[in-house]
Amino acid sequence: MSPTEPSSRNGSSHPEPNPGSHSHATRIGLPSIEFSGGLPGTGNIVAADLEAPDTRSNADSAAPGAPADPSAVDVAILDAARACVAEFGVRRTTLTEVARRAGVSRPTVYRRWPDTGALIADLLVRELRDIVGHAIPTVGSARARLLDGIVIGADRIRTNPLFDKIFRTDTDLMLTYVFGRLGRNQRELILLFGAVIREGQRDGSIRDGDPEQLATMLLLIAQSAVQSGDMVRDILDEQHLDAELARAIDGYLIPDGAERLA
Repeated sequence: MSPTEPSSRNGSSHPEPNPGSHSHATRIGLPSIEFSGGLPGTGNIVAADLEAPDTRSNADSAAPGAPADPSAVDVAILDAARACVAEFGVRRTTLTEVARRAGVSRPTVYRRWPDTGALIADLLVRELRDIVGHAIPTVGSARARLLDGIVIGADRIRTNPLFDKIFRTDTDLMLTYVFGRLGRNQRELILLFGAVIREGQRDGSIRDGDPEQLATMLLLIAQSAVQSGDMVRDILDEQHLDAELARAIDGYLIPDGAERLA
């Protein structure tokens, strides 16, 4: 079974969705989004992100940034999708190959996700939550925790095999999320950063300002470091990039008269 098995729709490598299925993606608010008009030579590539509001069930959204409680079958499918994307990239990943690797039937996958884009959307949300959830320390001032969390998280995203593959092989898809769309992953990061910023404004470690606006600027800073790190590697190696990113974040958040952390 080939990972590039085409469907009959526009010559795309994505299999046709099962229109009668009740998808997992629909239940947790992850509708697929297609690029208008498609990309050259690819048909209508399904974007692995969303702009729609999060309509997950209460169980899935009990706490901001908390992971869902997927079944063992869901985990197996997501793990198989991760392996496929890391090996083949987004375009060459099909639900047929994902089902084969997960050891389940294609209808089992279709009942949860209607197409490759919806599955990869869930996968990227899971991947980012896992990275960020383990990156922010639990002790220290809010500014110190946020600074360390962003620097550690950015480094882990840069070296993550899944995101690395997407950056290298599906750059135009990634550029859409960076320059053209504020997606769910980015919105969740803004919420997470904003929550820590509010803590810092209460403990005096972070300057005054609208938490959402400060969090959004932090997203832009961190996103640039992740996306463009390789481009400036000859000038800023990983160690120096992390150090300069820490200084930039600390300088942005520090209140007047406070002692710098970086």
